[in-house]
Amino acid sequence: MSVAQLPQSNIPSSSLHWTPSIDLAQTIENNILRELQEEVVVIDSMTGEEVHIGTLVDEASLAPLGFIYDTSNDVGKYHLAIVNLVIVPSHMTVMKRENVHFDGPVLTMPSLLPEIEKYENWSQIIAKSLHDGMKLAAENLKAAADSLGEWDAVMASRKAVESQEVALSAAMGDAAKQ
Repeated sequence: MSVAQLPQSNIPSSSLHWTPSIDLAQTIENNILRELQEEVVVIDSMTGEEVHIGTLVDEASLAPLGFIYDTSNDVGKYHLAIVNLVIVPSHMTVMKRENVHFDGPVLTMPSLLPEIEKYENWSQIIAKSLHDGMKLAAENLKAAADSLGEWDAVMASRKAVESQEVALSAAMGDAAKQ
């Protein structure tokens, strides 16, 4: 029976209430933790010990980036990717678990980009977007630093003018006393 052929309900629509039964944000975070726990190991290089993913991922280190719905292949047609960035402190090393289903090492952005075409489409989309975002952020930081440099020059000039005004005022006060 198709949806169009379903019989009319005798329940008045005013009596139907939808109550969410799950916390969507918590469900997504739980799935991120599960995926990370299954696929990677994080080692604290200062202690040499494995860091539990749950202690690593908190509001400060998990940044939602968006969604990917890619219909260019069979996987993408039937799946929605939820993309998050996990920020790992510099004293920690991320490695793949030995029993994971993907081949190859965990890569840094500079080592990934030259061979980007070898990877699945989702990985390409994410890597290119992150690269473009980091490039734009670097350009914005440089522009901000340049602006601050100009601001510092303006402030230094202002202080020089103020000190000359103070010196002039002091000299005029000394002249008036004489």
